[in-house]
Amino acid sequence: MTVPQPHLSGRSIPIPRGHVVGGSGSIMAWCNFRGHPTDFDDWAAAGNPGWSYREVLPYFLRSENNESYPDSVYHGHSGLMNVMHIRRPNP
Repeated sequence: MTVPQPHLSGRSIPIPRGHVVGGSGSIMAWCNFRGHPTDFDDWAAAGNPGWSYREVLPYFLRSENNESYPDSVYHGHSGLMNVMHIRRPNP
């Protein structure tokens, strides 16, 4: 549990930890977010060769199987990491 949070009327927030095979990912949801293309381009411009968006995009494409964007050229479709919008969002 967190310490009491002043902006939540003093409530504490539970933070379960994954003391199981697979760690916390076994008990929590996972969100997949890529950085913005300019973030990568800025890293490359700062002297980090190989980190431009054009250079890292092939790795994103190879790694993901994106069910939500089957026709996108910016999302992979045969990688090991399955990515999709949540099927039944909790209202």
